[in-house]
Formats: sequence, C-alpha cells, structure tokens
Amino acid sequence: MNSKKPHDGRNLGIVFTVLSLLSILTYIGPALFIVPAFAFKNLAQLLTGNGFFHVNHDKLATVLLTATLLIVIILFLRMIKKMVIRTGRFASEWISLFFVILCFLVHPCGYFIYSWATFTFGPKEDFGHSYLLIESFPYTSFVFIPIGLLFDAVIHKYTDLFYQYK
Repeated sequence: MNSKKPHDGRNLGIVFTVLSLLSILTYIGPALFIVPAFAFKNLAQLLTGNGFFHVNHDKLATVLLTATLLIVIILFLRMIKKMVIRTGRFASEWISLFFVILCFLVHPCGYFIYSWATFTFGPKEDFGHSYLLIESFPYTSFVFIPIGLLFDAVIHKYTDLFYQYK
C-alpha cells in the first residue's frame, strides 16, 4: 500500500473555490468566466432555428453545457486512471490545469441552471442578468471542492492498486 496520500485535489479545490469567491469582488472574474456560455447559446440557437422562443435556446444551451461539463469530468477521470495505473502517481499540475478548464464550464453552467431555477430566462434587455451572474457565482464556486475530493479518491484508489501489484 502507498502510505503517502497527498490531497492535491482537495487542496486545489479549496484554492480555486477561494479564488472564485474573491473574483466576485472584481466583477471581472465572473464576466470572463461566463464568455463560453455565449458559444453554447449560439450553438443552441443554430440547432433550434428561429422558430422557438428565447427560453428554449437557453434551456438547450444549459443541457449542452451540462453535458459538456460531465463529458470533460469523465474524460479527466479516465486520464487519471490511466496515468496512475501506468506510473503510480499523478502530477498536481494536471489537476490545476483541469480546474482552470473547469472554471470556464462550471460557472456558465451554474449561471444557466440558476437562471433556470429562478425562472429568469427571457430577453436580456437590462443589466439584471449581470447581477444574476454575481448572485450565482458563490454557489458555483463551491463545486471545486467536491470535484477535488473525487479526484483524490480516484487517484488514491488506483495508486493503492498500483503499489499492491508492484
């Protein structure tokens, strides 16, 4: 068994949570992290055409963004498994890079889900949705901790298997 069990995923999850929460104070962080949402909204609009209401574009964009987020997480977990089985360890630099990528998926996804939950989809004629972004940001910031714990669990599982059969 591997006696040394670092908690890089948990620690980096805490760091990214704190950085996300601190970025709310600048209003620039939330604005930057929401940029990928526009690509998903445009894709949803292309897929549905002009015959649907604006609400359907937002719902489809939410589904597309959530599916993308889940696919990226699953692919990263598979990458962790392969690297740990091959080498017996996993570099925390990869986790950091993945958390940076997650920032651009988690926050827009959380914004859409929060908008959906508060029934505020519709035409964006005023700046009310920029406040909604700031309002949803603290909730999405805490997603990094459970994801980091999930990474640690997968890393520890396959590290133990690696050392058990070595």
